[in-house]
Amino acid sequence: MMHEPIQAKGPTMSEQLMEQYRLRGQRKCRNACIAAIVTVVLVLAVAGGVWWTASDGSALVRNMFKPKATPATQPVVNSTATFAYRTAPEFLAMEAGDRGTGNVNYSPASMWMALAIAAQGANGTTRSQLNELLGSGSLTDSPMSI
Repeated sequence: MMHEPIQAKGPTMSEQLMEQYRLRGQRKCRNACIAAIVTVVLVLAVAGGVWWTASDGSALVRNMFKPKATPATQPVVNSTATFAYRTAPEFLAMEAGDRGTGNVNYSPASMWMALAIAAQGANGTTRSQLNELLGSGSLTDSPMSI
């Protein structure tokens, strides 16, 4: 009687070893990909932190979400221009202190704003004199009153 060869049920030992090596290679590849992703995320986090603190990242982000400025009304523009034309010759003709160099720096808009803020806290004669100097009499009826 002839016996039939015994057939292995399932993979052979060499097939099992090959499958283990294949799975081990897949795990190594997956672990390498995870390590690369974690490294990139950490580098970006550190770079972002440096940009946020050492650079001016926080100011940039704040400015992105800041509401847009309200444009000046026409009475404000006219008042500022009138103030600039009236006061510029006097300021620009001044000598620069005791040095006598003749260099004078004058910003009519800054001067107008500073005096307008002072006018906010003034009363009586002082307020009326500042309003006259600033030409802000027409501003009391506008939304941006002084």
